[in-house]
Amino acid sequence: MLPGGLVNRMTRCGKSNCRCHAEPPQLHGPYTQWGYSIGRTRITRRLTPEQVERYQPEIDRGRRFIKLAEALDEAEVRRVERAEGWGR
Repeated sequence: MLPGGLVNRMTRCGKSNCRCHAEPPQLHGPYTQWGYSIGRTRITRRLTPEQVERYQPEIDRGRRFIKLAEALDEAEVRRVERAEGWGR
C-alpha cells in the first residue's frame, strides 16, 4: 500500500521562446505526479509511465485502506455512543 494520489500535470518550462509561452500556450506534458504527505511535509515525485503502471495498484489499495479505516472509526464511535447512551 502506498499513500497519496496521482495527478496529471501540464507545465511551462523556463525557456522564454518555447511554445509553452506562446499565445495560446502549448504546454508540456502531461506528466504524472505522485503526491503524498509525511507529517506536515508534502512530497511530489514525477513518475514514468512504467512507474505509474507499477505503483497505481498500490496507491489504489492505500486509498481503499484509508476509507476502510475511516469507516471503522465511525462504527466504533457509534458503538461507544450507543453503549453510553449518548445519542447523536
